[in-house]
Amino acid sequence: MDRKPCLYFGQSGLLSVDYSIRDYGNTNSAVNGDFRSIITIFPINWILPVNCNVGAEYRIKKFSIRGGYRNEQSPYKNKQTMGDLNGFSGGFGYNFGKTKLDLAYNYWKRDYQQQFVVTGLTDAATVTTKNNNVHSPCCSTCNL
Repeated sequence: MDRKPCLYFGQSGLLSVDYSIRDYGNTNSAVNGDFRSIITIFPINWILPVNCNVGAEYRIKKFSIRGGYRNEQSPYKNKQTMGDLNGFSGGFGYNFGKTKLDLAYNYWKRDYQQQFVVTGLTDAATVTTKNNNVHSPCCSTCNL
């Protein structure tokens, strides 16, 4: 289920919200062989995770400023297995007429509990995954 309302502020700006719920309840493993019995013994307890993204853009003549926030809930009941994903983005652009230049930055972070060995020292380690991305597309318009 997706809902994407958007609120416009004249010709200058917009605010959009993207809201979704994912149902992992009918997820099956494509694994064959010995692992199938492990999946039966240790079933995954899913929840219905809610994902929400909020973004805004404001234009001043040919210059655009953008920003956003991202939240994806973990599909696991046990948040230690995989935590929620949180992130933000920002950027700006300039419209030269037939050519547009943009620069965007995106960051997100999620924590996991990772068990590296199954015997002996079986305590799980907390692993934090962080992603930093800079993107700079240049778009041109051609009239044919």
